[in-house]
Amino acid sequence: MNRGTDLQADPTLALARCVSACFTAAERCLDVANACLAAAERARLGAVIRITFDCSDLCLATGRVLFRCNAEERLESILLLCAAACAEVSEACSSPHSPLDPEGSCAEACRTCAAACEVLLARLTLRGAAT
Repeated sequence: MNRGTDLQADPTLALARCVSACFTAAERCLDVANACLAAAERARLGAVIRITFDCSDLCLATGRVLFRCNAEERLESILLLCAAACAEVSEACSSPHSPLDPEGSCAEACRTCAAACEVLLARLTLRGAAT
């Protein structure tokens, strides 16, 4: 069965996958930020350090809010922010000249998180349109 179809069909699975993806992306972003802080060219990496710390914070907050699942009226905003931050970090980390994420784990985690946020956003939009 197609994983995308699973996520669209089962809201509980979509929520669980999004929470997990948020926490994984938060961890991977911290790994990259800390590696940048330890790098000799740290001054040149200032922007990357900021976006990866910001993304980590947004992913962590999103995962926590989703885990509590008690603020549906705020979910759209936080999911949009998280997806946008993840897209920015994924692009920065997957640049061909970027030594920041040599294994690609941060870029992949951020792509996965952004996609999971978008799936959940789509479910919220569909549910809102149905009511």
